[in-house]
Amino acid sequence: MSTRSQLARLLRTARLRRVLIVVVCALPLLAVAGAAGWRWLGRDGTCALVAGALLATALLALAHASRLNLLWLCRRLDATQRNMDDSSALLLQHPATMAPLAKLQRARIAGRLRHASAADLREAWPRNTLLSLWLLGLAGVASIALVPRASPPLPATATPVAADEPATSVPHLAGASIDIAPPTYTGLNAYTSNELDAQVAHGARLHWRLRFEPEPTQASLVFLDGLVLPLTLVEGEWQAERELTAAALYRIEAAAAAVEMGKRIYRVQTLPDRPPELRVIAPTQALSLHRDGQTTWSVLLEASDDYGLGSAQAAITHSQGSGENVQFSDSTVTLAGTGSATRRQYRHDIDLDALGYSEGDDLIVSLSVRDNRQPEANISKHPSLILRWPPAASAASDALEGIVQTTLPAYFRSQRQIIIDTEALIAERAQLAKAEFVDRSDAIGVDQRILRLRYGQFLGEEAEGIERPPEDDDGDEADADHREPEPGHEHEAEPARLGDDVAVVAQFGHSHDHAEATTLFDPATRALLKSALDAMWQSEGMLRQGQPADALPHAYRALDFIKQVQQASRIYLARVGLELPPIDFARRLSGKRDSLRSRRDPLADADAQRLPVAEAWQALDRPEHDIDSKLAALANWIVAQDDPDGVLLDALAASASVRRDPACIACRSQLKQALWPLLPTPPANAALRPQLSESARAYLDAIEQDNPARTQP
Repeated sequence: MSTRSQLARLLRTARLRRVLIVVVCALPLLAVAGAAGWRWLGRDGTCALVAGALLATALLALAHASRLNLLWLCRRLDATQRNMDDSSALLLQHPATMAPLAKLQRARIAGRLRHASAADLREAWPRNTLLSLWLLGLAGVASIALVPRASPPLPATATPVAADEPATSVPHLAGASIDIAPPTYTGLNAYTSNELDAQVAHGARLHWRLRFEPEPTQASLVFLDGLVLPLTLVEGEWQAERELTAAALYRIEAAAAAVEMGKRIYRVQTLPDRPPELRVIAPTQALSLHRDGQTTWSVLLEASDDYGLGSAQAAITHSQGSGENVQFSDSTVTLAGTGSATRRQYRHDIDLDALGYSEGDDLIVSLSVRDNRQPEANISKHPSLILRWPPAASAASDALEGIVQTTLPAYFRSQRQIIIDTEALIAERAQLAKAEFVDRSDAIGVDQRILRLRYGQFLGEEAEGIERPPEDDDGDEADADHREPEPGHEHEAEPARLGDDVAVVAQFGHSHDHAEATTLFDPATRALLKSALDAMWQSEGMLRQGQPADALPHAYRALDFIKQVQQASRIYLARVGLELPPIDFARRLSGKRDSLRSRRDPLADADAQRLPVAEAWQALDRPEHDIDSKLAALANWIVAQDDPDGVLLDALAASASVRRDPACIACRSQLKQALWPLLPTPPANAALRPQLSESARAYLDAIEQDNPARTQP
């Protein structure tokens, strides 16, 4: 262990003793503070007081411990260890900066430091101080405990009540609990909640048990969706029961306490049963190609559900033939899974020989899994998996290929071939002369240029294959008159006039060589192709300069972008037959037209459906108007919406608060915050031109009067 490490260890021991001393000294004070808070401040006040005292003690202990540093440790060593020869300060200096004699003394002190005891360096416990503090603390706690409590004030003299006018008291809620029974298919046990706000499974049955003091004559649960559930008194408890299939808000109303108790709104949130989650493990791709000698095709599926999985099926479609003579055969197989009730794996091995699978056929498998939800199960379906056996090339295509090969096709290299040639040139650089090396690099650069131009045609770039001859004044005017235009650029533009920018663009510019004007690819694919062309341009420049090593990274980048473009434009389609809906024979030739819609029905305005939301929002900004009708229409609209997750309940609760207290500013603000996401999107309108001010209009009128011949544009 080095000298610095030994000093650090001794210093940590001394600091720890200092922290313990401060904590032990502060414990009596903490006890007195806790007793005082328990006596006069209550539970919450006591917790806050003790927490603050503990924080102050920790900060004080850390502050006292931080005062101990290496200089203090050296002085402590000199005071407690005689063999240190009052030279402990030498341990803090670097040996390279010391004189030889001091370096020798430092080495001796470092050797003696290994035998120094940490117990001798720690501070001694202040026994007398600790004894005094603990005695004072015990005395303080005893004094606080023995102080008599203040007697409660005497009640005011009550006004005598006449015998024919009995005293009435307002009932209040003394106890409440909800017995929750989840649906049987979930496998969850029934439980009891002592809170009136609860989260339950979708379709759970809730049994309320409430106690009032004193007993009211009648009580009920009023739901904000309009349902009133009366409470029945059974063995001293007011009980009611309801099955919840959606989130709900409710309040408790008792006969004489309807106003007071109705202010509190309780919420029951339902947790929907999610459909099963599917993940195909094998095959790893949606499209699989048949391998030589393959006789089986295995499909491995993993499914998970929140409550439990049900049956799993695989729908198999076998397509045979080609062109218009395609035949389909369908079959359905029930899969047996392995695993727990909530997570299983399903495997199915398809015998290709038994199906008669042959060359040119497609095998399409659609997987679906159900859960145990009742009365209607959730179904999850995975996208179809395809096994394709590509057909062999026909004889007609072989003959045609032979005919085409008689004519030599146009030669241009691929990006991969350019990379191969570049790497080969770099490997042969030592055996080639400089001029030959540069020529071969330039030739590869020409190939890169040709390939760039071929891909550039998809982005509307101009061709660079034909160069325009120089237009010198010494040339023959007759030749110039009979010179033919370049192919692909037959633009008959009038000579440009000075200051006419449109004519200049028409004569020298080409409006069809912009990448934004092309619509062959989508924007993302066009951006990838543009990046590939930029990389090809960099590669071409380096190759033409005789630097193939610097061009190679750009060539690889271009190849990567080209592959991404190919993958972006590749899709797989399954060969399936035409599936028409089944014919309902009970309605054929009946002459009933009840469920038929008229083709002349006008289109419904989507924003009109949220008209109550907009009207309520506008009414909230006018406190002087009566908004109860607007809020009632808003509540009816919220109740009519399909809201299984309870997203609209906040707006419903806020509207109930505003209807109960229309003058509450905070309630109006809360309702506006809840209505903001529900407001309909305003239609796009044309913006009006900015109107001139009075001074600007007067200025323009004055100019027109001074120049009557000038007409305003």
